[in-house]
Amino acid sequence: LSRAFAQSCNPAFVKTGLDLGAQRLIECARRLGLDNQNIIGYPVVTDTRQDLNHLAEPYNLVNCSIGQGPVLVTPLQVAAMTNTIVSGGIYREPRLVKEIRSCSGSVAREFYLDTGSRAISQDSAEIMRRLMELVVDEGTGTEAAVPVCGSAGKTGSAQVGSSGEQTNAWFSGYAPRQNPRYVVTVLVEGGASGSESAAPIFREITESILKLD
Repeated sequence: LSRAFAQSCNPAFVKTGLDLGAQRLIECARRLGLDNQNIIGYPVVTDTRQDLNHLAEPYNLVNCSIGQGPVLVTPLQVAAMTNTIVSGGIYREPRLVKEIRSCSGSVAREFYLDTGSRAISQDSAEIMRRLMELVVDEGTGTEAAVPVCGSAGKTGSAQVGSSGEQTNAWFSGYAPRQNPRYVVTVLVEGGASGSESAAPIFREITESILKLD
């Protein structure tokens, strides 16, 4: 699994998905917030196309196991999932706005952070972090490597449309590697692949943020 994760080996993920079955994957995806479109402090119009139950429909499990098929996710949901791994398996709903102030400067409304819920075990989260480190060290995400402080993450390349001619290139990761402070998720519509298109952008964004510290 470690080698398959680092190299994005589709057959290994297909076998894992078939072994686990659709219902177990749906339950885990829900705990990780992949069907939660809420953003604290920001009204979101629900996209009804997003439905994890599609995973259990005929012929969908294989495609969804490699990040394709009819199951949709947003970059923010993927970032929240990555944050869950960094946070030891605790999922927290994303917050965009901390507070609203009046013209006089007093706080008119405050939006409190989600206290979080256990999505995966701490041991599982630590395993995922090691796998994401391996991706950057010697797998498909070497272009996302941040010097000195280190980084970790996962690439993704999803064909979209009926013809599959366009690729959505993904990279989601975190930095620094020890005591992470930032999660960055990159989606390049019409990119070449996650490793070629998204990983270098992740590195550029993350390095710029770390320079501000």
